[in-house]
Amino acid sequence: MNNIFSRLTTRVSLAMIVIVVLSMAVIVRHWVFVTAPALKAAEQTKAELLITPYTQLLEAAVDENDEVRLGEILNQLVLLKDSTWHEPVVLSLKISLLDGRVIERRNKVKHKAVPSRTPFRTEMPIFSPRTTELLGSVKLEYNDAFYNRLIGEVWWEMGGSMGLALLLLLGMQYWVRRLLKPLTDLSNRLVHMDPDSQVSLPPADRAVSAEIRQVWGSIEQLLARLRQRDEALEEGHTAARAALQAKLEAEAANQEKSQFLANMSHELRTPLNAIIGYSEMLYEDVNESGNAEMADDLVHIARSGKHLLSLINDVLDLSKIDAGEMRLYLNDVSLPQLVSEVLDTVEPLIASNGNSITVGCDERIGSIHTDAARLKQVLVNILGNAAKFTHDGEVSLSVERVTDETGEWVEFRVVDTGIGISEKQQEHLFKAFTQVDESATRQYGGTGLGLTISRNMCQLMGGDIAVTSQLGSGSKFVTRVPVEVVNSDGESRVVTTLNRQPVPTPAHVTNENFSGNGAERHEKSPAILVIDDDPSVGDLLQRTLVGEGFYIEAAGSGREGLERAVELVPDLIILDVVMSDMSGWPVLSQLKKNPALLHVPVIMHSMTDERAMAATLGAADYINKPADKHELIGVIKNHLHNSVVSTVLVVGGSVDTRRLARMVFENEGWDIVESADSEVGLMRVAEKIPSVIVLDTDLPTMSATEFVQKLEGNEKWKPIPVLVLTGHSISDTEREQLLAHVDMVIEKGAYSLDTLLRRLRELIGPPRSETATG
Repeated sequence: MNNIFSRLTTRVSLAMIVIVVLSMAVIVRHWVFVTAPALKAAEQTKAELLITPYTQLLEAAVDENDEVRLGEILNQLVLLKDSTWHEPVVLSLKISLLDGRVIERRNKVKHKAVPSRTPFRTEMPIFSPRTTELLGSVKLEYNDAFYNRLIGEVWWEMGGSMGLALLLLLGMQYWVRRLLKPLTDLSNRLVHMDPDSQVSLPPADRAVSAEIRQVWGSIEQLLARLRQRDEALEEGHTAARAALQAKLEAEAANQEKSQFLANMSHELRTPLNAIIGYSEMLYEDVNESGNAEMADDLVHIARSGKHLLSLINDVLDLSKIDAGEMRLYLNDVSLPQLVSEVLDTVEPLIASNGNSITVGCDERIGSIHTDAARLKQVLVNILGNAAKFTHDGEVSLSVERVTDETGEWVEFRVVDTGIGISEKQQEHLFKAFTQVDESATRQYGGTGLGLTISRNMCQLMGGDIAVTSQLGSGSKFVTRVPVEVVNSDGESRVVTTLNRQPVPTPAHVTNENFSGNGAERHEKSPAILVIDDDPSVGDLLQRTLVGEGFYIEAAGSGREGLERAVELVPDLIILDVVMSDMSGWPVLSQLKKNPALLHVPVIMHSMTDERAMAATLGAADYINKPADKHELIGVIKNHLHNSVVSTVLVVGGSVDTRRLARMVFENEGWDIVESADSEVGLMRVAEKIPSVIVLDTDLPTMSATEFVQKLEGNEKWKPIPVLVLTGHSISDTEREQLLAHVDMVIEKGAYSLDTLLRRLRELIGPPRSETATG
């Protein structure tokens, strides 16, 4: 602290020095650049004014050639003296005539002139008063001693002022140091004092002023408070360290729990996948043989396996929610279609308890932007609970769009006539691992996770679940989600390619001589390659799909799958994510980097739910293990159909032109969609992206260029190939303008359709009749 006061004194002194120096510098600068030049100009003016009155006299004397008078005038000028210093004003006077004569007078100056300076000089011409002819000139040298003496005096005055300012600064520094000396002494004592061992400051000197004594006392009080604060901080620090240690241990335990759940869920679901798959397969075989008792046992096995799988999935979902790892995969979802899929799932459970269900969902209610899988899971959980706790009653589901000050929402109301929930039970309704009643748990089963997970998912989507119920009078659950769900990062849309309608690509060349792991491959049987390190998965899929007319091959590792995919070039690939030798993600990336396999749709088949990663890397779809047989077959057939059947959209032209195009293209095996109007054509593109667009320039509402520009304005539509048909000859400039936006321009004529067919085959491959079909 002593150094602080010393630095403070030095800074004050330096500040004063800087102020004085800057002030003097300003004064000196003003003198040098303003005052001194003004004085010098004034002296020069004096010299010019001095010679001016004598010019006419000199001109008359010279003109008359009166040397006596000329000498008198010159002597008068030379004899002029300053009244203050009594020194000659003129140093020299010189008349130079044109005839060569020179008349000069010079004074002797007693003092020494400054060598670096020159006297003030002035020169004026003289003319003849009679003829106005130039006679010569007169030069005057003015004495600069007065100016030099004035300048010297000013510099001496400035030097004295600066010296006086320096003395004042030294005095001020001494005064400041003396003023701060008591505080310096106080700081010295504080530096050498140990606050932990000393109760108070040492007593102040008697010479210290009352003000310093007051500061001394204040510092002593401050030190006492600091000691109290240190004691409190030490106690708080000890408690915080204990809490932090407990937190770290809890986080480590939670991380271990999450890792354990993730590992165990995979280990448990792997055999469950085989149990459920083989039991369903055996059930079909036994059921056909007529053994009803064994078939019933197999139904119980499959049902128990699925129930156990649902419990595992619930625990894993809750773990993801607790860890903040639950992600939304957003897309536009048709509400009527979503409700239909939910009903297909819950109708068996509703019917098993003798219940009936009514649905109120307007077919024109439209779509919402949300995570379809999560929303479907929420509705299935709530409807499943309603069906489980209701016997021989009614369950209703109504869907409605509502708008309030917070935005636009969709509400799903599920009402049942079941056992109901009391107000006390509702307090624990959404808590994990909690049932509303232990007796109900024993009677109806369950883990108590369904509603907890459902509510957390709704809140993750920006919505919530509310319940209204009375014991014995049924329940009403209202699920409310926004029409436009926004992700946690603020983006309202997650671009995903899953479940997309891909632009068809050329079919591959099949290897007919290769014999697969099962049935021989038929010439037109679509080939499916299964890449999974679990042999039971390949066996189950082979036995399940062979009966559907597919040719199945299984690869037991990622590397083997990559090699076999290149050799076989299948119609579709089913790929697992978790494998022993390598993850499914690098396998998917390498498949999509191979030009020969780029067109092959890849369906990810895994126990982990990583749809976003699959969509990013170009997977066609994602199915969680164990997959329902009918769902799996439906997805496979959908993607095989999309990869083979090509859709051609014909826009514009006359009715006869479109009819002729339809006949030609359908005979070749392509699906045809017509549109006479360009606006309707854009609507057809929005409904289903075609493989190629055949655009006639004969459009009623917009030009072909405007139509293509609207396509290019949409990122999903931009890659669609466009072939233009024109009914009139166009210039090279018009053709170049069109070709800048489209793939080909064809003029209508005798061979235009043949040219169009050849170009279509180049763009989208052979038609349906020339490729393998499912």
